[in-house]
Amino acid sequence: QTIQSGETETLTLASGELSAWQYALRGQYDRAAQEVSKLVDEYDGLSGLDTGWYLQLQAEYVYHIDQAAGLEKQLKAQTLNRSLLKPPVGINYRKIQAKQTSQAFAVVDWLKQSNEPNALVARASAVLEGLSFGISHERFEQALDDLAGIIGFDSQRPDKEMGYGPDVLWRMADGKCLVIEAKNQVDPDRQLIYKKEAQQVGHHVIWFQQQYSNQECISVLIHPSATLAKGTFVSEETRLVQPEDLNRIATSVRRFVTVLASRPSDQWSATDVNQQLATYRLRPNDFANHWLVKSLR
Repeated sequence: QTIQSGETETLTLASGELSAWQYALRGQYDRAAQEVSKLVDEYDGLSGLDTGWYLQLQAEYVYHIDQAAGLEKQLKAQTLNRSLLKPPVGINYRKIQAKQTSQAFAVVDWLKQSNEPNALVARASAVLEGLSFGISHERFEQALDDLAGIIGFDSQRPDKEMGYGPDVLWRMADGKCLVIEAKNQVDPDRQLIYKKEAQQVGHHVIWFQQQYSNQECISVLIHPSATLAKGTFVSEETRLVQPEDLNRIATSVRRFVTVLASRPSDQWSATDVNQQLATYRLRPNDFANHWLVKSLR
């Protein structure tokens, strides 16, 4: 059976990991760290998440030689992939910086992470399946985080990463941010939004204003109900996303990705991608004005 290029890279990476582990077993932690470093340096196709994972592996080996250097490398790994372990000393909040490239170019970069159209569709489908009410909040919030990358936005999960802040924070291509509070595990038959939930939305807007002074945000509450409990208030600018709204967004993104998968990634120009973003209402203004239109009452 012929081994495809992607399989060859996977085997090479696995071989490098094994070599590093064997050095570590013999107590040669410096050689183990060097083996992992070669993997990171030699493979330009690694995503930020994968690079972070390998830096964490390298940090584990370096820690045996120089604890301070190991913790510093773990800090770098965690900034690339915030699902990784945090250094014991903790980390400071790192703001999402303004993109240096357009939304369309960011989508093109996302396309290049998959060699095959079927893989592209499968990756997107796995994300969109996570946008369901009733599943774990961890999977749901990670799906929201990943969804941003599919359509060319930046995203963070401040509450998971730092222990405070909104569940998910998107920075759209125009610089405006979405401060998202997700309540996907609420009973779908519940009729009211409770005061504590509304207060969380308000607190997260205050957090955003403290971290991103003079920048605009839209607060978004994902919740099955559209009615505030008596004596409960949110700002007029807060947008509501209910299950049916989330389904419509997912359907639009699924169609967008299906079109992108219709030809090889290297045949998509930023101009062409931008046209598709407009068609499926995924550009910043389109997204906000078409998908985020419900207010709370």
